[in-house]
Amino acid sequence: LDASNDDGRNDVKGEALSVLEACLSHVDHQHASQAVGRLLAAEVEGMAAFLASFLSMGSHSLVLLPKVVPYLLASSEESDGTTEPLKSVVESHGGMMGPYLVQMLQLEDQALRECMARHVPVRILLPVVLEREAVGMLPRMVTRMDHAMVQSHHQSIVTKILAALDERQSVEDASVQTVCDMCLKLTEASFRPLFLRLVDWSTKGGEARRLALLKMALRLTDRLGSLFISYFRMIKDVLVAWLEEPTSGGANGAGATKKRKKVVARKVSVSSAVLSLALAVITKFARISNFAEEFEELLPVVLHTLSFPAGPGSGDGEAEAEDEAEGSLEKLDPLAKQVVECLVAMAVAGNDTAWKKFNNQVLMASRVDSARTKLACIDTCARLANHLKEDYMVLIPETVPFIAELIEDGDQAVQIACKRFVKKLEETSGEDISSYL
Repeated sequence: LDASNDDGRNDVKGEALSVLEACLSHVDHQHASQAVGRLLAAEVEGMAAFLASFLSMGSHSLVLLPKVVPYLLASSEESDGTTEPLKSVVESHGGMMGPYLVQMLQLEDQALRECMARHVPVRILLPVVLEREAVGMLPRMVTRMDHAMVQSHHQSIVTKILAALDERQSVEDASVQTVCDMCLKLTEASFRPLFLRLVDWSTKGGEARRLALLKMALRLTDRLGSLFISYFRMIKDVLVAWLEEPTSGGANGAGATKKRKKVVARKVSVSSAVLSLALAVITKFARISNFAEEFEELLPVVLHTLSFPAGPGSGDGEAEAEDEAEGSLEKLDPLAKQVVECLVAMAVAGNDTAWKKFNNQVLMASRVDSARTKLACIDTCARLANHLKEDYMVLIPETVPFIAELIEDGDQAVQIACKRFVKKLEETSGEDISSYL
């Protein structure tokens, strides 16, 4: 193995290395370390894997760690290098990797980083990860942290996450997951100010901050369920302010109160992505709570979103022709469908008093020129009637005048949708509602 790298000697060296690897476990520790130390200067294919294997043999090999790890790092930095030997060493001696963590992170190898997050003690790895802003490693690390460690470090972790989110959106998923995982290990006294900090941060920037907060809210609603109700109320005014913004330049809607306008420090027109996520948050919250307290304030705002332009994916001529022929409400674009889902979730979460107000406001919203809005309102009321069944009969008298207007609409899809709604009401009530039209 010490011989010069003459032609035809590589195969011999490879075989000699294999024999030596098999023998080392039977040699005393001192002689084994001396033999390996001599090999660091040898140019042999497979040397990195051999050295990693040697270090995994036990504590007696640690004496060569300061020499072997730099060798493996240099080997990994080569164009055709691999991090597999390094991963093997990290798995065997994760607690001894402190001096080499920065260089390992500089390799930007995702598999190696995953290995580090699993095997290097968090107390050693966390300061380096935060310093280098390697946010992608945090979710795996947080799962290994106990409650006391999360309690001690959550503020510094969140600070780095927010800074990283402002610089690059590629870390968004890892950031959201890290925050949500930490929240499950925090006390109420610690989580509340942390969440308020996130809400405040989201109002002082652009779309990326808004999206991050909304994704966190969705994830936390899934994990905490009804426990998240009080936290939803912390972001309600923010959601209302965002949904009242126009979809293109300009100030907030005329209906926005002074309180809501103060929530958003910088006016930025609402994007379709923010709009969609905000509706999803309200929908999910409505499904886990008694929505009566928030009903009156949020209903007009959600209905207002029907005035926003349809998002991408609408206007398929072939699909619209088929819809008209079948009288299907699938003509609605994705945004309108999501608004309907949100409205229905809000209605179902209410009570008999809320149902009456809800039905009336949705029907009043149908008195516009937009066929899209009319279809959405009809679909919403039809689904509410389907949910309430006989309980909807008390709402039929106030519904009939609106039906009479809509059934004479100039848009064929609106007429068909309205006739289907009437048919369902007749099946439920057993009365001939058509005679009143």
